Amino acid sequence: MPHVYLSNEEIDAILRVSPGLDLSKSVADDLVRRLFKALAEPSERELAIVSIAREQHHVDGEVEIDDPADGIATISEGDGNGAYVLAWVWADFSGTELNKEGDDRCSECGASLEDGEGYDGKCGNCADREENEDE
Repeated sequence: MPHVYLSNEEIDAILRVSPGLDLSKSVADDLVRRLFKALAEPSERELAIVSIAREQHHVDGEVEIDDPADGIATISEGDGNGAYVLAWVWADFSGTELNKEGDDRCSECGASLEDGEGYDGKCGNCADREENEDE
């Protein structure tokens, strides 16, 4: 992680949480921009860690890892022989109460309900299985 050097005035401005803060918008914007730019510059080690994580875990559209050059990758390296790397995983809403594709999918398995065989928001197979479990 690169070192960031701030003046006392800049540190005071960051630490002060007051609606009456007397700091011009352009000075504050410049301060924040410089701080995030300094923090966003990944080290060679961070780049290597993300590269290893992508080789081991990346699945396009299912498991994605942000680019550290964008300043948004999160890495936690401890004493162990590895590191945790924050990844995005795809949460499929099919068959859930969050389904955005309408009510034409089974709430259990996500199968189409267009054949008209199901009921109660479930396809024929899931509805039959539920009915058999109740008996």
